[in-house]
This record gives sequence, C-alpha cells and structure tokens, in this order.
Amino acid sequence: MNTRSGARGGRSLALVLGVAVAYTIVAWLSLRLSQPPSEASPLYVAAGLALACALRFGWPGLAGVALGALAVAGGTLGLRANPDPGLLALAVTIASGATLQAGVGAALVRRFLPGALTLAEPRDIALFLLLGAPIASMVGASVATLSLGFSGIVPRDALAASWWIWWAGDTVGVLIGAPIVLTLIGRPRADWTPRRLTLGLPLTFATLLLAVAIVQVNRWNDERSRALFEREASQASSLLASRLEQPLEALQVLRGAFAVSSSPAPQALRRTARSWLTDDAATQTANSSVWSLGYAHWVTDTQAPATPLRAESSSELPVAGPATPAATPATGTADEGALVVLQVEPAALHAPVHGFDLLSLAPLREAVERTVRTDAPAASAGFTLAGAPANGAAVALVHALFNHEPRTVSQRLDDRAGLAFVMLLPQIVLEQLRPSLPPSIELCLIDTDPLAAQRVLAGRPDCMELAPDALLNVRNVNYGGRSWDIRASASHQALLAGGRDGALAFTLVGLLATAMLGALLLTVTGRTRRIENAVQARTAELEREIGERARTEMALRESEKRFRNIFDNAPIGVVYTDLDGNVLQTNPRFCEMLGYSAEVLANMNVRDFAHPDEWALESELAQGLL
Repeated sequence: MNTRSGARGGRSLALVLGVAVAYTIVAWLSLRLSQPPSEASPLYVAAGLALACALRFGWPGLAGVALGALAVAGGTLGLRANPDPGLLALAVTIASGATLQAGVGAALVRRFLPGALTLAEPRDIALFLLLGAPIASMVGASVATLSLGFSGIVPRDALAASWWIWWAGDTVGVLIGAPIVLTLIGRPRADWTPRRLTLGLPLTFATLLLAVAIVQVNRWNDERSRALFEREASQASSLLASRLEQPLEALQVLRGAFAVSSSPAPQALRRTARSWLTDDAATQTANSSVWSLGYAHWVTDTQAPATPLRAESSSELPVAGPATPAATPATGTADEGALVVLQVEPAALHAPVHGFDLLSLAPLREAVERTVRTDAPAASAGFTLAGAPANGAAVALVHALFNHEPRTVSQRLDDRAGLAFVMLLPQIVLEQLRPSLPPSIELCLIDTDPLAAQRVLAGRPDCMELAPDALLNVRNVNYGGRSWDIRASASHQALLAGGRDGALAFTLVGLLATAMLGALLLTVTGRTRRIENAVQARTAELEREIGERARTEMALRESEKRFRNIFDNAPIGVVYTDLDGNVLQTNPRFCEMLGYSAEVLANMNVRDFAHPDEWALESELAQGLL
C-alpha cells in the first residue's frame, strides 16, 4: 500500500514539474512579443496551456501552472538580480492571478460541458471558447494590472491600455493555445489524437508565421521611431543652437557700439538694448534670449578714488553662487584691479548690479582672462543669479574693450579699458523654445567641463541620468570658448507609442484571424469526427448483420448437408413434391422401388404411380400435412 502511494506521489510530482517547465517555456516564448508598459504579450499561449492542463490534470495541473507562473513573473520583474520583498509579493500576486484564471476557466467549462470534452459539436465549441477565453481571461488581466498599478510599475493613465493588452493576449492565447495542447493531452484519445495533423499542426504553423510577422512589424516600428527621434532631435538641437546665437550677436553689436565712441555712453547702451530687451520682465522672459546687457569699467588702485561708484551697491549682493565671496567693496586687488559695472540695461530691473565687481566671481574672472588674452567673446561657467525668474544657471558673455588696438597678449593686458557683457539664462531660452519642440523630445544643455560648479545649464536637474530605454542625441557646440553639449533625449516607449496603435491593430487582427481559424478547424474536425463516428457505428452494424447472415448461411448449409445425407441414404423410398404433387426430387431407394430413373420421375405426378385405392387416403394425409 505504501509502495503504491509513493508511486502515485512520484507521478504527481513529475506531473507538476512537467507542467511548470512547459508553462515556463511557452510563456517565455510568448513574452518575446510583449508590449510596454506592463510587458504583457498580445499572444500569451501559456494561458491556453494552463487551461488545458487544468482540464486534463485537475489540481496537479493547477499546481504546475502556479509554479511556472511564479517563475515567469519573478524573471520578468528581475527578482534574481534584485530579491526585493515587494517584488516577490508582486510576483506571487501575478502568479496567483494566472492560476486562478485557469481554475475559473476549467470550472466554467466543466459546469456547462459535463462529460468527455470532445468539442465535436458547434455548441460545445462556442461554449468552450466563450467561457475559457474572454470570460476567464478577465481574472488574470484584472489581478495583474491592479497589482502593477498599486506597485507603481504601470502609471495610472496606462492602466486601461495595459489591462486591454493583457486581456487580449490571454484571450487569444486560450483561443489558439488550448486547442493545440488538447490535441496532445486531451481525452478521449480517440477524439483528439486524429486532430493533431488536421488541427494542431496547421494552427501551430499559422501561429508561428503570425509571431514572426509581429516581431518584424515591431522591428519596423522600432526603426521608424529611432529615425523619427534622430530627425526631431536634430531639429530641436539646431533650434536651441540658433537661439543661443542671439546673445552672441547682441554682444557683438554692443561692443561695436562702444568701439565707435570715444568712451562708452549710456545712450549707446540704451540704443543697443532696444533691439533685445524690454522694461517689462514678463515680456522679456517670454520673447528675448538676453537677460541683460551692460558695461563694466576696468579700475586700478590708482583709479579707484575717481571711480563713480554708487554707495548703495555693496548693501545688496545681486549675484550669488558657490564661488561668490562675501560682499566686498569694488576696489579689486593690487595685481588685477576690479571690473566695476557702470551701466546695465534694463536699468529698472538690474539697478542693484551697479558698482558690482565682476572679478569677485570665479566663473566670470576666468571668462574675463580669456577675452582679454584672445580679444574674442568668452562665455563664463554657470553660476547662480539671485532674483532670476527661472531655475538653472546663469552664463555671462563678455568681450574686452581696449583703448587702442593691441595685437599681442601683453599689449592687451596693458591696454584693457573695460568690458561689454551680456547675461544669458539658458533655462529661459529653453522655456521659450518648448512650445516649438516635439512633445516627446526633452532638451538639456550641459557644460562638458567636469570642474564646472554647475554643469546643467538648462533642463531638468537630473537630465544627465537617462532611463535605460531612453534615446539620446548629443550635439556639441563651442560657445564663447566653452564646450557645451545639447542633449536631446526621449523615452523609447514614448516614441514607439506613435506607431504602436497601428502595430497593435495589425497584431490583434492577425491574432483574431488565427483564433477564428482555430475555431473553424475545431468545427470542421469536430464534424469530421462526428461523420467518422457515424460511419464507424454503421460499419459495425453492417458487420454484425454480415456476421449474422454468414452464420445463418452456414447453418443452412449444415442443415442441407444433414438433409441430403438423410435423403440420399435412407433405406426407404422418399419423394419430394410440390403442393400439387409434382415430383421435385426422389432418393435412390424410391427409384429402385419403382424402377424408374430420377429424370423420368421428375416429369411425373404422384397420381401417376399411386394406387387408385390408396389415393383418397394419401390425399387426406397430404391435407393433414399441409
């Protein structure tokens, strides 16, 4: 008894493991067609396998489905690399939903289709496909989608689409997968084994062809999205680079205006500023790439007492940042002197900047040194500008002014007179461009100098960290002697969404056509099976009739043989006549008694050789015999 129990337990364990392995393999192949964000497959054949195993094996089949579904969910969620308890609970929930779906589908089919599951009648086929596919598939799709939504893996606005793809994938997987699996494990064997070639093989072949087509369509969609990204990213980067040229143009115009006058005058600055700035901060932020323009005068220690500094300039520090020291008077050092802001536009918005020493900021000091040495526009590293209306770094564009036309570096160092500067807020420039940018493209302006205090000049603060599936296009620009990267990025899935509707429509139409093919093959093979059963039943009946007839003929032959033996060998005369007394047959003894041959007697009547005195008695005896 224990031996038998152990053998049954071993077979059950092998059955559970076999179903789990089969489910895992089929699910892994199905997930090659998965769709984001929930990674649900539009053709999840494993759902059909689960239903067929639940119908055929019962509880051991469901246990195998649960084990396989847990392995698939854990692998998809990355539990092996990240054994997080939350992910484990999510995997268990998704596996429970898949198992419950198979159990509910099997219970519904057993409830409305009792007895042997042959699926030979159109009514039975319709009930099986309706109960096991669209109705039961709601269970797994609902459990999985809700759990992914609560965990935050699938955004709330994508839950409906995720549920739809999950439900459609399980439904089509049952419509296609369950009939194929039943041809392999279905009972009774006599009803399912003949369908392997007429149902299982064509349906499998059609499914494989459709899967290859889906993969190819997804690949084309991916290539299209990448090409679209490169085109849109290039356009967006060019647009930002073109907008960044405007502050450089403003700086050149401003320096030209100062160069033609013997000494920089406020009128020259105001005339130049009219083309680039307004007195209204909101209008300026919305329309201009330039935040402010100004002139700073070079002051040495000997010139400091005569410099027209404003006394209130040191009461509020207009610029702040990591490199900004405490408020200091605009006197400079003995070696460098100071660059004191004397003019700035728009004056109403930037009055606190008057009298500020630009050399007190390290990023500006480095840019000033470069423009003096090269006599070319120089851009500073990013720094924080107090009171700016947007987040992000500020950048100063500076161009040195000289008293004469020095040609060497030493001459320029000795002949420096002042500085024309333009303040640029890259974040404002980016905000101005945003309505013109494609919604899927995100721009970010990065200073490539690893020593820069603020590398992100515009864009999200964390834009240097991209998602694993993000697409990236980088355009390097030389801006005022500094190397900047314009990084255009986009979520791969967001770009795929543009062509996903068409690809998904193709996928669903193809899958539904294949499912209808499966239903048609089930109906045709069921009708064929019904005809075969009818033919077999009629053939068996005919075989029984033929057997009965053969036995009857054999009995007749045996009876004839016995009769002939008695007739021919009887020691008395025997004559065989019809009802009228005509002789049909006579035995040898009768011929011997009368002395006539059998041929002669065959042409005679009983009256021909009966005695007249006995004829009345013989007639009476014949009537009694009849």
